Amino acid sequence: MSQQMDIGREPKRSQIAGQWFVDLDQYVDTERFERLHERMCEGIARSWHLSEPVVIGSKESQYDMTLSEVEFAKSEHPEDETLKRLLSYQHREAAYQYVRFRYPTMALGRKILLRTYVDYHNGFARKHLARLNHDMPAYSYFPELKQFISDLPIFSEVGRVIIFLTDGNAKAEIHCDYADGKSRKDQFLWLNPRRAKRFFVLDTEFNKRYLTGIANTFDNASWHGGDPSPYATFTVRIDGRFSQKFLDASNLAEHYERPRKQVIEPAEAGRDLGVQLARHSAA
Repeated sequence: MSQQMDIGREPKRSQIAGQWFVDLDQYVDTERFERLHERMCEGIARSWHLSEPVVIGSKESQYDMTLSEVEFAKSEHPEDETLKRLLSYQHREAAYQYVRFRYPTMALGRKILLRTYVDYHNGFARKHLARLNHDMPAYSYFPELKQFISDLPIFSEVGRVIIFLTDGNAKAEIHCDYADGKSRKDQFLWLNPRRAKRFFVLDTEFNKRYLTGIANTFDNASWHGGDPSPYATFTVRIDGRFSQKFLDASNLAEHYERPRKQVIEPAEAGRDLGVQLARHSAA
């Protein structure tokens, strides 16, 4: 744990059951996930043309307010004729890259959407619902990852699935997902292959609390970001609803305010989470 410079921003206090993050390696078959690494890298290479910049939803969600996130910088330079021309041609990617190099901006890297909702930029609150999220063309390049996610025993339903991409020697800028700092208790799994991305959550003293697992979750209303790695990295975020069995086994049911009464489907009668994990590992 290292000390993060306090630059005058208000601390975020959102935790999960008194923890800044939760290491979930014991509930996920991380060995199986790690065996997918080469195939996931191939999928990223083949679907790169479907990647797009990561955009922060609000400027107040930035930790360092001295820089502008690229999308906001576009509106801060109305006099820029080159930018106007690129935007008039609907060259969104070109406009993004132009602003990134032309002005002092911050960027969060790129993303590949595997599953998402229809209006990505306005439907953030619905990212956990299976019925409102749909497979995107990029998902076809990740068949083994798709099966792995389908087999995960910790979810009762899966909504959005997204891959975040970070260049080598580039940091993931510190930000939060909710500008008002209020926790929505989003339920998601954050997978860090080979623990390659040096990802952290800032505590109330602005110390970096580095995530320790391959599989983790944290409260995304807190400040979070990543230190530079010497090579390119990627992470996978899976939004959904945690299963009651997982919540009870992990002692997180109270935090997520889910009823503790366990509802077991007939096909699952007699099976506990450990048996499901064994089945997931064997798949």
